Amino acid sequence: MSGPDDTVMQPRLAALANTYAQALLDNVPDNEEAGEIASELDAIVQLLDDIEDFDTLLTRALLTRTQRDELVARVFAGRVSDPVEAFITILGRRDRLSILRGATVKYKQLLNIRKGLLEVHATTASPLDENRHAELARMISEELDSDIILIDHVDPDMLGGVVIRVGDRVFNASLSRSIEKLSNRLARRIALAAMPSNLKEVMPE
Repeated sequence: MSGPDDTVMQPRLAALANTYAQALLDNVPDNEEAGEIASELDAIVQLLDDIEDFDTLLTRALLTRTQRDELVARVFAGRVSDPVEAFITILGRRDRLSILRGATVKYKQLLNIRKGLLEVHATTASPLDENRHAELARMISEELDSDIILIDHVDPDMLGGVVIRVGDRVFNASLSRSIEKLSNRLARRIALAAMPSNLKEVMPE
């Protein structure tokens, strides 16, 4: 089953990703602007995924600092905001572009914490449609008595149902207790919300 951030990093690289992400967020005090930056970073990561060998090109050890600066400028200058361009440039100069994905995940997590949102991860055997996602998010938010952001994951090896994970280390202890207090009623409601409608009809009351 994939983890909450779907990214496996060595502890040292994960710590570096967190450090760079925190530094970027600290320089963007406005949450709306910070959210726009998160979207830009997501788009860049998607670009790395979509263009074959682009990721490898950016992180090639053979590139000099000047060559990497020029590459970043050609690709991103005028296409992303100044903070994002500066962020990528710094990663390139310090030969840290390999942590861009991890830093993007950490940045979004840190932004959610600053906005008072709890990250909740839902893993199901098949993708949740928009309505099921919204219903699941509403129920969990009510039970935790907190605004949340629900992140979906798919694990085809699951037999059914849904696994809920609230995994941010800042809130880990208190949220663990909250999850333990989820009633059987909520567990059933969550399972039903993740279940295709044709199966709901045959479920006993």
